[in-house]
Amino acid sequence: MTVQDFVQKHKISRRTVYRWIESGKIHATKIDDKWDIADDVDIDIHYDVDNGDNNYDNDTYEYKDQLIEQLRSENEYLRSKLDQAQEDRLRSDTIILSLTQKFEEQTKLIDVCALCSSSFVPCAHQCSF
Repeated sequence: MTVQDFVQKHKISRRTVYRWIESGKIHATKIDDKWDIADDVDIDIHYDVDNGDNNYDNDTYEYKDQLIEQLRSENEYLRSKLDQAQEDRLRSDTIILSLTQKFEEQTKLIDVCALCSSSFVPCAHQCSF
């Protein structure tokens, strides 16, 4: 069987299988740069885990923990950036609303004063018309 077949059958990592082949723990023959493991290889995987021989699994858990912590940290950073962007957008929206209101007030005043300039009545808004 191939290394991949052995990995799937025994639910262990490829690295562990290669380490066992190199150490002679399992017998394999190299054919065309690929390892062939006999189908009848019997291995006590629990023994290896209990004795700490399956370092890849321990390394994997440690790596996963580090990766999870890194992702959490990045998530917090992105959340703070998003919160800041939302605050900035709220400030921008407030400024735009204020400017829009001022613009509308001035537009109304211009319209009223334009009427004043077309009449012979003095402007009550103290326009220069």
